[in-house]
Amino acid sequence: MRITRVAPLGLCLFVAAAGLAAEEIERDFQRTFDVEPGHRLRLEHGDGDVVIEPWDQDKLDVQVRYRAEYTRVGVGNKVDFDVEFRQSGSTVHVIGREGTTWSIGFFSRQEMEYLYTVRAPAYLLLDIEGEDGDVEITGWRGEIELSTEDGDVELAEIRAPRAELSAEDGDIEVEGFEGELVAVTEDGYINVSECAISGGRVRGEDGDVTLSRCQ
Repeated sequence: MRITRVAPLGLCLFVAAAGLAAEEIERDFQRTFDVEPGHRLRLEHGDGDVVIEPWDQDKLDVQVRYRAEYTRVGVGNKVDFDVEFRQSGSTVHVIGREGTTWSIGFFSRQEMEYLYTVRAPAYLLLDIEGEDGDVEITGWRGEIELSTEDGDVELAEIRAPRAELSAEDGDIEVEGFEGELVAVTEDGYINVSECAISGGRVRGEDGDVTLSRCQ
């Protein structure tokens, strides 16, 4: 037996009048700053993933790639994405901004690619804040302060005076670390291996905490 479902007349008239809007946003950003020992990167990456790697130049290079699709049934403003770059004294600020939207009807957005690629000298101080994006840092020597909500954190081959890592639901993975380490999470797990920790603390609430082959 075939069943036919009929949408309410008001909804059909609204959709017919407003129309279906589907659009893809594609943005690329790139900026370079001169830096020296004592300079800091303040990065607010939202839901974007972050990859940070050292190089042998006294320059900070940041590339941001954003690609998303959104669909709207109804009326509302256009959605966009932008990155704010600015330098204040010894601090370089990089702030990703996903445009807010108002919509009457149905609205959905799907991020297909959202990535920050950072190359800088390993002495740069890092101050990173995110929401759902993952962060991966390798080969660093400057102090690291990092907080995220649902994103995962991976640190490898870090020789820093101090690294302070905080995640709510995300996982923290640290391998080959030397220095003072603070790692705190709520629902995620913490895995620390092959480390020489001079001090600090490692704490979890509902997740597992594992330390292996550490001094």
